[in-house]
Amino acid sequence: MTRTATLTNLDNMTVRRLTYVITFALYAMLRNWLLPSFPGASGQSLQWVIIAVDAVTAGIVVGIVTTTLRRNYLSRADWGLQLRSREWVFIALICAAGVYFAIAANGISWKYAVGGLLIVLQFTTYELVFRAAIMNLLLKTLGDSLTSILLTVFMSALVYSAVLLPLDRFSGTTVGVLLVLTYLFYYARSIVLFVFLMAAYAAPNGYGIWVALFSILIYLGLIIAVRHWGEDAGGTGRETG
Repeated sequence: MTRTATLTNLDNMTVRRLTYVITFALYAMLRNWLLPSFPGASGQSLQWVIIAVDAVTAGIVVGIVTTTLRRNYLSRADWGLQLRSREWVFIALICAAGVYFAIAANGISWKYAVGGLLIVLQFTTYELVFRAAIMNLLLKTLGDSLTSILLTVFMSALVYSAVLLPLDRFSGTTVGVLLVLTYLFYYARSIVLFVFLMAAYAAPNGYGIWVALFSILIYLGLIIAVRHWGEDAGGTGRETG
């Protein structure tokens, strides 16, 4: 019997996990409201406190990712943390974009390095939670029918857009843009490209080369971390060539 894709099908465990996600979304909205511009902007007395909290939050999210792997609840494919041929293509494209950004900025400025790292770290956390986690928590309960996929994509994009709304660079972002990106993520299942796209759009001028570099380095670091501390839940994720 085919399950009807409605939110009433969610079991108690999934609801509890989604509650954690929504709680984090509320924190992220508050954080972005307090610091609507990215690190380095003037007149932001709270920025270093929030940066420290962001770093701790990123560590907690990585811990959650590895825990779900060890418990065979989600796989590396579910989290978008694989290293297949397509990831190398994405990495090559990001490298090319980084070179373009460096040329457009007339060179590389070291003063943007820390800011670029923090922006990528922030969006890596967002991609893992608001795209990968929300999608997989819902799909594991609702199934993989077209209706379930579309409902899941909509819910993920809705939460993600609400989190980004307070940010200066995303004041004009529509749910529609995130709907398209989330739908593409469902098929690509690789966060490296999406972290780069979101961070590159958000970053001020001059940050591009650092966003490209740290998007790749953090992604490869996550790959190493989940292989070392987590175990792939074989068969629970969608392995695509």
